[in-house]
Amino acid sequence: MLQDPNQQKSASISTNAFQSFSYLLNRLIVFVTGAVSTPAVMPFVTQASVAIVQNPDGDGDSRIYSQPSSLGAIVEYASTTIPFAIRDRRILVPANETHQATPIVATILGPSFKEENRVLSEYYYSQGAGWKGGSKCGECLTSLGVKVADVNALSATINLIDNIIEVVFVDANNNRTLSEAVRRNGTWAVYSLRG
Repeated sequence: MLQDPNQQKSASISTNAFQSFSYLLNRLIVFVTGAVSTPAVMPFVTQASVAIVQNPDGDGDSRIYSQPSSLGAIVEYASTTIPFAIRDRRILVPANETHQATPIVATILGPSFKEENRVLSEYYYSQGAGWKGGSKCGECLTSLGVKVADVNALSATINLIDNIIEVVFVDANNNRTLSEAVRRNGTWAVYSLRG
């Protein structure tokens, strides 16, 4: 049976992209954890960015957040080993709450991302209360209604001493300028970055 050359080319590009992604992810895990690389890499395909975060207490507790193309949802992969071996995975953010191919950033509390309507959103873990997030979370970043410009660029940091989270984004509500959402003492506020 003859195969369409375009399909062959597409399959080849897909395979090469996956192999490149797997290699880069393996290198990133080695860089983040300082672990020695192993040839085994977790097999998953993502639509957009991948966010990796490790608990700073040194126990190896790590999380990867990605948006597998087969689901559209944001999935959390967990590991307590170095190098990264998945011990748990779960759908954290349903597909109907995420923008397709959303950029994802993470702090040790959880991921921030772009919702389907381009609102900057988050899911975070709270001791005793579990996971909170999405449009029904009144204290979450989502409640601010901040629209992210149609670009795939987010950045996040956390200051553990002062318990401050900052998410930098291109603000669709403010002439596509850089803005930051800052969480201090559990409350979010948005500021324009000035040069």
